[in-house]
Amino acid sequence: MGGSGCGKTTLGRAILQLVPTTSGKIILNGKDMTTLSPKILRESRKDLQIVFQDPYGSLNPRLSIGEAILEPLNVHSILKNKNERKEKVMELLQKVNLNPDQFNRYPHQFSGGQRQRICIARALALNPNFLIFVILPVYPPSIACFRPFSLIINNVFFLFLILFLLPSCFFSLFFPLLSFFLPFWFP
Repeated sequence: MGGSGCGKTTLGRAILQLVPTTSGKIILNGKDMTTLSPKILRESRKDLQIVFQDPYGSLNPRLSIGEAILEPLNVHSILKNKNERKEKVMELLQKVNLNPDQFNRYPHQFSGGQRQRICIARALALNPNFLIFVILPVYPPSIACFRPFSLIINNVFFLFLILFLLPSCFFSLFFPLLSFFLPFWFP
């Protein structure tokens, strides 16, 4: 957790080696991520996914949400054919509480919370072993403290934890969001 500009997103990107590191090591599953060859790094990324803080900025506005979720499946040749991949996308949409009939809609046609769930579905498409969330509250902290707004924000991530129970790493500048999860991680 840290303030704006402290490097939460940069740390998440560095773990996945999306930005170069200048010193130090990043050890994940016993491997130093900073020394992996490009081929091994690419294979490792199937097991590591990130959900960025800005759901609209991380979705290509020219791709429908179905195409955006299909993209990692196609890149990594997951499943046998196009029909199986589309079925997987439909299942993922349902798991994050979106209607599969919305497959052909574009990101601008969704609310911020729905776009966040689309990004979660895309990250889950590859069945990762580890997921990094870089979280920025949808509302300013002064508004997010009100129960209805904080429930909207928290329910997306709570849904994720209940459905998938994957090892996760959360980076946030908003402590109440992280404190919501502490009882689940440290009972």
